[in-house]
Amino acid sequence: MKVLIPVEDCTAKRLSPHFGRAGGFIVVDVHNNEVIMEKCMENPRGHGVPAGQYFAGLVEAVLLPEQGGIGFKALDALRRNNVKIYIVKALRVNEAIRKFLNGEATQYSGQGCRGSVAKDGYHNRVN
Repeated sequence: MKVLIPVEDCTAKRLSPHFGRAGGFIVVDVHNNEVIMEKCMENPRGHGVPAGQYFAGLVEAVLLPEQGGIGFKALDALRRNNVKIYIVKALRVNEAIRKFLNGEATQYSGQGCRGSVAKDGYHNRVN
């Protein structure tokens, strides 16, 4: 299973508060509940391709931070390709993957981000 995690940057591996505006994306390949491979990719948005559209056919799951957001269009593109979206209470990639593998992530059933940014820098999701 390939799991996608939006990050602020590939070095710090801190989860990004907004999927579409992430600095990069960590793709984690999981097999038998173990991490087989991990690589970071830049946000394809910089090349004119929305991240949701780009990753829709490449991954099976997306992990978002608990206070993060994902736009309507990205969410729709991912869901149309049977990608499961999960919310995880984590700040960094290793913690997010560990919690996901331990069953501590919650499947997201909301409708996506309204597009407004709260004063703390996080986005308001429509749950």
